[in-house]
Amino acid sequence: MDRNRKHEKGLTLVEVIASLALISIIIIGVMAFFATAVKTNDASETLLDASYVNQRYMEEIYQLADTSSDNERDNQLRNAGWAKTTAGRYTRQASGYYLELSITDARPATTLKNISLNVYKDPEHRRLASQMETKRQWEPKS
Repeated sequence: MDRNRKHEKGLTLVEVIASLALISIIIIGVMAFFATAVKTNDASETLLDASYVNQRYMEEIYQLADTSSDNERDNQLRNAGWAKTTAGRYTRQASGYYLELSITDARPATTLKNISLNVYKDPEHRRLASQMETKRQWEPKS
């Protein structure tokens, strides 16, 4: 009887279960890596898109600052699609994002302005996706 056992080939049930457990652990680890990579890729894409939108509209604001006076600002921004919410604050929706523009005096009695443009993912302005700030003279260039 011992002679027959020595010549048997194959795996025992314990070996099969141990192999399956080891393979499962490896697969779960690899799947977690891919899930993290997908989340990181989505976050990077959102940041890149929001930064592009922010840069595009900030350049539009620069153009308005160079071509319109402080007195014409509200009309020029309204013509460009911005809605005035309060003094010096404007909102707009573009490319699936919600933009909030703030223009305030950097120093009293000067044409130097603080310009802040925030891009949000939600209409309630809770999830900030991108933000740009600058100081700029708001007067027509000759």
